[in-house]
Amino acid sequence: VENVLCQLPTALLRKKSGIFENILSLPRCGVCAVEGLSDNHPIVLAGYHSADFNCLLDYLFGRFVSSPSQFL
Repeated sequence: VENVLCQLPTALLRKKSGIFENILSLPRCGVCAVEGLSDNHPIVLAGYHSADFNCLLDYLFGRFVSSPSQFL
C-alpha cells in the first residue's frame, strides 16, 4: 500500500479473510508465483491509502496487532 511492503502472518490472513484465503491458496505452477508468499511477489492493493489499510489491519487482527508498523 503506497509503496510500503508489509509482512503479515499468512495463517491469520487466511483465517480472518476469505479473499486472502483464496489468493494465498491458488495453485502454484512451475513458472508463476502466488501473490503474497514472498517479498518479490506481494499482494498489491492499488488505489488504497495507508490509513485505509491500517483500518483493515485493525479489523482483521484486532488485539493481535499492537501497531501496523511492527510489520513494516
